[in-house]
Amino acid sequence: ELAHAERFMAVVKANAYGHGLPEIVTAALAAQVDGFAVATLDEGVWLRHFGVTLPIYILGVTPANQANILAEQQLTAIVPSLNWLNEALAALTVAQKLPVSIGVDTGMGRIGIRDEAELLATVQTLQAAVDKVDFQAIGMHFATADGAGTDQAYFEKQMARWHALVDPLDLPATVIKHQANSASALWHDQVIAHDMVRVGAGMYGFDASSGVLEARATQPVLSLKAELVHVKQVAAGESISYGATYTTTEPTWIGTVPVGYADGYARLLQGADVLLPDGQRAPIIGRVTMDQLLIALPTEYPVGTVITLIGRVGQEEITLVDLADRLATIPYEVATGLSPRLPRRIVN
Repeated sequence: ELAHAERFMAVVKANAYGHGLPEIVTAALAAQVDGFAVATLDEGVWLRHFGVTLPIYILGVTPANQANILAEQQLTAIVPSLNWLNEALAALTVAQKLPVSIGVDTGMGRIGIRDEAELLATVQTLQAAVDKVDFQAIGMHFATADGAGTDQAYFEKQMARWHALVDPLDLPATVIKHQANSASALWHDQVIAHDMVRVGAGMYGFDASSGVLEARATQPVLSLKAELVHVKQVAAGESISYGATYTTTEPTWIGTVPVGYADGYARLLQGADVLLPDGQRAPIIGRVTMDQLLIALPTEYPVGTVITLIGRVGQEEITLVDLADRLATIPYEVATGLSPRLPRRIVN
């Protein structure tokens, strides 16, 4: 029911926001989504090789000289400018039509067409090249729908620019209009492009507003767990990990967890907590290293004990937001930084 949209596009760029492409795409296909969105050509090709036959939109700019690959793989490319379109048309030599979606920049300021005359010329060029292109869609992206700017006026300004640019166009009825991302679908009823909603953060259970706007009934789908690989007791006065930044003040049981900053668990998270199987919190002591970190245990725990670095145990929970707050960033950055070498599993 998001944005009352007719189509649900699952955004799986950046290794499905760090959650793992094979697992998330498999789950999304089982949920019967209508298509996928990625950021790059390589991600789109990966999905095709994985067996995805649904529409795949590339949200970032692909070099125009790779138009043949886009057409062969039937990946919907964003048209960020009239120049890009002309270059892509000139590069096309394959029989397949190039699927495209026009990007309209209404105030995000990254990519897309901002000028009315250029937009009209782009549409006319597409309509004159029906033998070479498949004009599938036109869309935009909101900058403040998640409340990051807490300025409703800017959201309305983008809406007004969309109307001014797009309403005068004589578009084929088959062209899909898409504006809504997770944030605009969750918090803005007045989004008018009901053809398709692009859902990324909402699908993974992120609070896209980071607590700025009214909470919605989304649940995080990611947890990060690892087993203790080594447990020992050290005497008082023993230093732990690189730089000897932590020294015990009493005899201490210490557990080694095989997760480090190369896995995306940031070095700056020294001092953060993890959860033991009974829900007790245990602090990370000493520096987080590339492949391992150390925790202070309240008592001896056996090797193989499951440690939760992100997730819930009983009534206790460590969230991506908790880690992001410690790192002065947003949960998206933490999640997308989780290394591909971490094995992913669908557990429910």
